[in-house]
Amino acid sequence: MPEVVLQGLQSGEVDAAGLLELIAPELAARTASSSDERQSPRVADEDSNRRFFPDRASVPDPPACRGAIFGYPAPGKIGIVYPASIDADLGANAMAGLYQRLDEFLAARGCKILQAMVDVADPDADTVLRSMNYACLGQIAFLVADNLRDLPCPMPAAVRLVAIADAGHLDLPDLVLRTYQGSLDCPEIDGVRAIEDVLDGYRATGVTADRHWQLLLCDDRPAGCLLLGEHKLHQWELIYMGVEPKSRGCGLGELMVDFAKTYAARHGALAMSLAVDTRNTPALRVYRQRGFREWIRRQVYFKVLNR
Repeated sequence: MPEVVLQGLQSGEVDAAGLLELIAPELAARTASSSDERQSPRVADEDSNRRFFPDRASVPDPPACRGAIFGYPAPGKIGIVYPASIDADLGANAMAGLYQRLDEFLAARGCKILQAMVDVADPDADTVLRSMNYACLGQIAFLVADNLRDLPCPMPAAVRLVAIADAGHLDLPDLVLRTYQGSLDCPEIDGVRAIEDVLDGYRATGVTADRHWQLLLCDDRPAGCLLLGEHKLHQWELIYMGVEPKSRGCGLGELMVDFAKTYAARHGALAMSLAVDTRNTPALRVYRQRGFREWIRRQVYFKVLNR
């Protein structure tokens, strides 16, 4: 086997679009078709916090790209990882070197947890990620609803949804933590990051920060929250919805989903998306009953750094 070296890539050093096609073909296709970004994606150097950090295994003289891995730090101290692709003859050590370099890069930028998503029918990716100390969270279903209408959304007299910005004194971190208790959505990663970091990640979803976040009040007492985000082109996202344990089981989830769709339609939304752990069958049932349909499913892996 030829000598292999690992080398971080500098901006403009390689055909970034070609490498992106190698590692993340879905992302490459989405980038190429984007109306907001007509140019090839830029490859980040090691001193930046831009979108991608590729590393490559190369054979000197002449230099040749034999494999690559992409990752980038996201708000909330999470690192997004696109699994490596590498020539088969380079072996396990070269693959491990790519993942190690990416771990170091993302850890240096404050990431506490790494996340990778792959096709559910990709056993090779499963084998590699597990060998690199990633744990499998299970499957995440991505749902979408495009039947949004500005319709009346009656609430029981004791139940209200109000803008968190207008709620006065509210310990939002404590409320969100209460809604996590007994949650069926990715419980394995509860407590890995500080709740403030989790909320930072929520705020970075879309272009409106926390402008559309709602507080659920039952008898004027905080009982849950509904966090909505607006994206470009009239696309909205239900980022997070949670109810504290003692208020569950009385239809509040259904009320909040109805409110979310009506509220978004009133603000010009054409469609709303969300992601849910497929083990959370109560939530899946509510979403489907309220007009959401599944459009894609992914296997999710995570790795905790510096624990």
